[in-house]
Order: sequence, then C-alpha cells, then structure tokens
Amino acid sequence: MKLKTVRITNFRSVTDSGEFEVGNITCLVGKNESGKTAVLQALHRLNPLDESAGRFSVTDDYPRATVSDYEQDVKNGKRKPADVVTATFELSDTEVRLIEEDFGAGCLKSGMLTLKRGYHDTTYVTLDLDGAVACRTLIERAELPASVAVKFKECETLEELSKAVEATEEDEHTKRLKALVKEIQTEGGVN
Repeated sequence: MKLKTVRITNFRSVTDSGEFEVGNITCLVGKNESGKTAVLQALHRLNPLDESAGRFSVTDDYPRATVSDYEQDVKNGKRKPADVVTATFELSDTEVRLIEEDFGAGCLKSGMLTLKRGYHDTTYVTLDLDGAVACRTLIERAELPASVAVKFKECETLEELSKAVEATEEDEHTKRLKALVKEIQTEGGVN
C-alpha cells in the first residue's frame, strides 16, 4: 500500500487540515504553532508500533475551544465520536490479488483503501467493493446447492447477504455460508 491522501480533523490545533496529497516527498509548511507537528502526530497514531500510543484522548487532544460542546453532544447522542485521521492508500497489485482471492475477480471498484481512526478507538477500513461480486463469490465458496443458493442470489451487499443468512433456517449448507460471512465481518472488518 502506498499512502496517497491524508486529512486531519479535530486534533489539537488542527480543526481541519483539508485533504492533502502525499507523494514521495511531502513538505508541511506553516508558521510556528500552526499544526505541522500535530498533523504528523495524528498520522502516526493511525498505525503506531505500540497500540496504546494510537489512542486519541478527548481531554488531551480535542481542540480546547470546543471540547465541552463536543463532549456534551457525544454524551447526548447528538453526534458520533469524531474521526481524526482519514488516510487513503493505493493498493499494490499483490494486495488487489489477495482481496480478489477472498471476494472474487473484479470485486474492487477501485484500487484504493481508506483508513479512519479517531476518538472511538477503532480503526475503520473501507474498500470500494462491488458487493454483488463479493456475495456471489461467498455463495460459491460455501458450495451451496442451487436450490439453496437461489435464496441469496438477489443480495447486492454483504450486509444484505448477512441479513438473508440470519433470516434463513440453518442447515448444513447455510451453516457454511453463515460461517464465511461471520468470518469476514469479524476478522475482515467488512460489512
């Protein structure tokens, strides 16, 4: 993977960096105390060597001018915990091939992957996945008989497939499909 773009929001002195491109050489320019180091610190927390160093603290890291309003809004359910880092990566040919082994040839609409991390202490991974191709591939991998597979042929997203599998009476065939879907949702982080 190669880092292509980054956006930092709601981190120390950085309210919103705006999305910026990252190349072989990237230079951050600005006055003293304008947020250059904060951008690098936030980016580092996307994938630190020590997992505890990757956590964002509302008390220490959220911009001080609006932290009280933010905390109240999150507490009252008016907004979700904020993302801090959004990074887009270009997948290598090898990475695309590995994804296609799991989800089928042509399952990616683009060769890009987006990672987000913030005050929710979870890293979210987003692939531009063709859900219909992924669903068909999982159904084939489950080796369902045609009479059972037909129940799931209308599924266009992994979420739809998951709901359809849950709503179907479990037998030896659907058990395999259910296990594949669950594996992807828990280990692969794909919904």
